[in-house]
Amino acid sequence: MTTQLTAQRQDDSLAITGPGPNTGLPTIVLWLGPTLTVEIDPSREAPVRIDTDDYARDRGTLALLLAPETVHKLDTAADGHSVPLGFTPGPEWPKVHALAARQWNLEWSPLPHDPALLALDLVAAKHVVAHLTNDTPSPALLDAAYPAAQALQRLLDTGGLSAEARAEVEASLQALEACTPLNYTPPQRPYTLPMPLTREEIREILDPPPEDPDAILIGSPDWRLVGNGPAATAENTIIVTHHPSRPGAVTITVPAQPHTDPSTVPSYQAFITDPQTHNTIAAATIAYSPATKTYTGNSLPRRPLTASDLIDIRHASIATAPLSDSRNRKAAYRTRTAVRAYAAALPAPLGSLADLAQKNQILIKAEGVSQADLELWLMLEVASPTGLRSGAAAGSSVGKLMKLSTKIPQLNAEVTIIGALGRAWQLRLAAAQPLGRVSIRIRWQSGQVTSAQIEHDPLSTRLITLAEPQPGDTPVSVRVEPS
Repeated sequence: MTTQLTAQRQDDSLAITGPGPNTGLPTIVLWLGPTLTVEIDPSREAPVRIDTDDYARDRGTLALLLAPETVHKLDTAADGHSVPLGFTPGPEWPKVHALAARQWNLEWSPLPHDPALLALDLVAAKHVVAHLTNDTPSPALLDAAYPAAQALQRLLDTGGLSAEARAEVEASLQALEACTPLNYTPPQRPYTLPMPLTREEIREILDPPPEDPDAILIGSPDWRLVGNGPAATAENTIIVTHHPSRPGAVTITVPAQPHTDPSTVPSYQAFITDPQTHNTIAAATIAYSPATKTYTGNSLPRRPLTASDLIDIRHASIATAPLSDSRNRKAAYRTRTAVRAYAAALPAPLGSLADLAQKNQILIKAEGVSQADLELWLMLEVASPTGLRSGAAAGSSVGKLMKLSTKIPQLNAEVTIIGALGRAWQLRLAAAQPLGRVSIRIRWQSGQVTSAQIEHDPLSTRLITLAEPQPGDTPVSVRVEPS
């Protein structure tokens, strides 16, 4: 069934509105030139709204977004009259929609996405519509994208990508090369592809936690105040309890989300305000505690707290004031509810690398390794410089000596693998304390898994030669466990 739009021309201006009702999702507005804007709801194919103040100037762009028969109706529309239109996308509309969807992911998705993959997604999406937007990726966006690009290039070179991801990866790498200035120096920093979220983790992120019987005040993060960070974003995750030893003081606690790096945001600001006077009753800096995996801080309120008081947390770099009006807070709650429902119901990835990684569709599947087991594996990262294919970069890693490594947090250890295609791969397990007998399993780009048992000695520098499952295979991930 064709989506119906309504257009209205007035002198040089044009407004096209999409169908109702409002889905409740936040929208993204893109500027396609100085006088043309497009508003997009990622859950709908058709635009929410298109506006231009100079139809003659923007007609060429509209002809790329809409079907020829639609543009012809716009050409002949009389001033001041509404014209019904059937929406048929033009050749460039899918690219514009994809850019909006990826921008929406960055700004609104409640699920944690890898920042480097998100940056690479945005670089690729911006590149394919640069002729419409005249917008090129900033140096900061390139810096954010390059570590992921280098890791994906290695997987592409060694055949470690899944069939679902190969075309998207190739297009993204080509876009990054095209956007990169000749004098640009890519950052060389360690990077590991993110592990996929389990269904339990997704539910933990989206659903409110069980009620805390000790809570004297409960609140929900306002996404405008926290941004896309490691603090929990579910409802009822800001908990205020009585301080265990200081009479009159309170403790404010917010859990960290799984699959995020709390070191990127070591603390947040917390505020408790009076709903009537809007005065601050208590304030605290809540800092991350690795032991409890929560952000925690203490404060002495100016008066005893009541259940109607308002509790908010805010990222230190965000100056936006907390919402004090109950209607606005309810509207923000409805928006968060709609966004969570959309994120939970997505039947397939949005076609972005960040979504593919989140759903475990970037790497080829390992033979004999279950999904639950795979979540305990650690992706090997390139610890020595490798580049992309372009002449502007450092060249392909194929045939060159590579150093791959990853840290094993639960053992306070590090695995390093050195080798190259066509040469033997050698492994070293480093740890400050003796680990005793350990089992090491290597997942290769072919999808096969090999294992070895070793007796760890922290004083030994011995390298262990790995047996390749087949000639030309490359290590992709590793799992180390005490035997």
